[in-house]
Amino acid sequence: FVGPVSVVARNLTINDTTDIQFADITLTGNLNVTSGGDISASGVVAVGGRTELVAGGKTSSITFDNVNNDFGGAVSLSEVGNVTLADTNALILGQQTIAGDLAITTRGAVSDSAAISVAGTTQITAQNGTTNYDIALDASGHDFVGAVSLTGQSSIVRDESAVNLGAVDLAQDLTLYAQGAVNGTAQITVDGATLISAGDNVVSLTNATNDFGSQ
Repeated sequence: FVGPVSVVARNLTINDTTDIQFADITLTGNLNVTSGGDISASGVVAVGGRTELVAGGKTSSITFDNVNNDFGGAVSLSEVGNVTLADTNALILGQQTIAGDLAITTRGAVSDSAAISVAGTTQITAQNGTTNYDIALDASGHDFVGAVSLTGQSSIVRDESAVNLGAVDLAQDLTLYAQGAVNGTAQITVDGATLISAGDNVVSLTNATNDFGSQ
């Protein structure tokens, strides 16, 4: 498919040997895309059911960055380098295997239903104007290798190894469970309570402007 693809249907399963670009997609059911390259959308993607995207490998990207997108079910990704997702309300992350960076922007809560592996950085913003939403990534099997940056209400994050925190700005609580060291040099602002569990490992959060409050 050389030009943009628009679809209105119940379910959509589509394969492309190279890059595939969607315009608008409106589905009451599930979306399944397998591409030999990048997967992107220039319009609004609305999927009532599950979304499964398989790109062309570690140098490929998935870009669904329209703020009016609406993924009703879990979004699962694999065979991809960098990923950018946006959702007009809540977003559920399914199985994710990402060789590059993950960037998510929502106007609702972010949660998970399966293991997430991100080799690069992870940046999640769950915010609509002055209203913040929860970020809950607490399923088993997560591995966030690069810095994890969070903007929202409260957040709980679980990692099967070490965690490197990036910039964090939460209106309420931060809960972090790690099976390795927890480090961070970027600014961390938590207006509520902070709980970090790292077992026998080191916790080092050294930015001079960090602000850990308690409501």
